[in-house]
Amino acid sequence: MKILNQLNEDLVRDLSNQKNEPGFILDKRLNALKEFNKLSMPNFRYGLNIKLNYDFDLDNLEINDTQKINLSTNKKIIFSRFEDLKDNEILKEYFMKLINNENKFLALNSAFFSNGILIYVPKNTKLKDSLTLSVLQNSSTLIKHLLIVLDKNSELNFIDDLSSDNKEKSYSGKIVEIFVKENAKLNYINLQNLSLFTYNFNFKKAKLYSNSTLNLYDLNFGSKLTYSDTIVDLDGENSRFEHYGAFVSNEIQQFDLGLSAVHNKPYTYSNMLTKGALNDNSKAIYRGLIKISKDAHNSNGYQKEDTILLSNKAESDSIPKLEIDNNDVRCTHGASISQIDNDKLFYLMSRGLDEKEAKMELINGFFDNILRKINFDNEKIKQLIQDKVK
Repeated sequence: MKILNQLNEDLVRDLSNQKNEPGFILDKRLNALKEFNKLSMPNFRYGLNIKLNYDFDLDNLEINDTQKINLSTNKKIIFSRFEDLKDNEILKEYFMKLINNENKFLALNSAFFSNGILIYVPKNTKLKDSLTLSVLQNSSTLIKHLLIVLDKNSELNFIDDLSSDNKEKSYSGKIVEIFVKENAKLNYINLQNLSLFTYNFNFKKAKLYSNSTLNLYDLNFGSKLTYSDTIVDLDGENSRFEHYGAFVSNEIQQFDLGLSAVHNKPYTYSNMLTKGALNDNSKAIYRGLIKISKDAHNSNGYQKEDTILLSNKAESDSIPKLEIDNNDVRCTHGASISQIDNDKLFYLMSRGLDEKEAKMELINGFFDNILRKINFDNEKIKQLIQDKVK
């Protein structure tokens, strides 16, 4: 099926009918369409001088579901497309419970997603091997909705690997809803390496219950423009959220990365560290927030964002924020923007490295504390970094 241009109710109904979806999913799609039609286009401006250049035309967006995502099977868990689940109670209970569609592109993804996937880990189930969703986008539009639910005392390592080799303008959209129940733990690696012709709009929202843990590793290397919003609600006592992010860009890439930890209960903990390197004419904006509610006493929140500029034409802006409604907490933040240290560069070159090798060693060292946290193919990540820095 291939449908062009008409972002209207008929398209939503046709898309849902082709997938033989239950009525509650169609209702959610239609409600999202109403919000989409009400909302204006974001201008990607933050303050007087912080702005991204945006040239994507929604009027020419092609919605299709020609690309099917292949899923592996695992008898211990549910890892399935929405349309294959029919009257699944987990899907009914959790689908679109965390999404408010307050952003036009979020509403677009909610109304027109072409691949819906449920990952459910039952109580007391701990998977030894990582679960991987590896997708090569080969269509002009690919919009995914991932629903991840970890029941009590469960554990999962999940790798979400997205890439593309498109040579024409394309759209990649994603919504991820995450529920980590009591005493459960999710390690989530998000690796994005889309082509430089792709506009990427993704939204992640998580709800953490008592004594639960979410470790999120968010790695962005590709796309022409990436807009990413991640919001984690720490809704249970002693819940923990750790975030380790890396982004590297070149040419005219642009990243707009939002990250929020919302502490709603006592004794909650968040630690968010993001590092980026910008080359050529690329640009990045980091928007960080730690919010401590009045009921979240004895909570601890930390955020840090560091960017290194590899070109005189690269630009970076950081907007860290704290909102604290309780005095009995510990909360800090910081940001830095710097360039390659010439003294360190000279020292390495004096030890026999040429300038290119010395520069690469400094960049690897810059990202080292991020890479050491990731239980993934670090050589692959180092190669992606090296390809951007050349």
